[in-house]
Amino acid sequence: MCEGWEYVPLEKIGGVNFAARLLEMLDMASRQTILDSLACHEPELAGEIRRQILVFEDIARLADDNTQCLLRNIDRTILPVALKDASEALKDRFFTNMTKRAVAMLKEDIELLGPMEPSDIERAQREIINILRRLIHVGAFIISDDHPFERKTGEYYRKE
Repeated sequence: MCEGWEYVPLEKIGGVNFAARLLEMLDMASRQTILDSLACHEPELAGEIRRQILVFEDIARLADDNTQCLLRNIDRTILPVALKDASEALKDRFFTNMTKRAVAMLKEDIELLGPMEPSDIERAQREIINILRRLIHVGAFIISDDHPFERKTGEYYRKE
């Protein structure tokens, strides 16, 4: 142990939820490396942390009303960047909740972006995830039985 440092159990600084929030701030590769390493030593803890991490692809599982709420809160300049390399299912989740004209404009914006750095795409996706987390926190989303997230002890977890 380092001199002057004291070991503090994870539960004392916020537990699994705190660890998940910290990992959400990292790029995907770093997050995956840490979780894979943790899974080798503490598989149950790694699984619990994974369930609390919201990822951009989770948006594909939102209900239409929640997707529309999210769209109303997203800066239109970051959406094309965030969707640049997104799956077709995720793009469709957004497209089905937009007008035909808005979809055409968004598709054109995505095409006009050209090649982009993965870090720029991840940054835009993290910004949207932060908006999603705020909307969940303030109760803007109604969490129903068929919703992809379930509430446990004040936080939302992805359903398996």
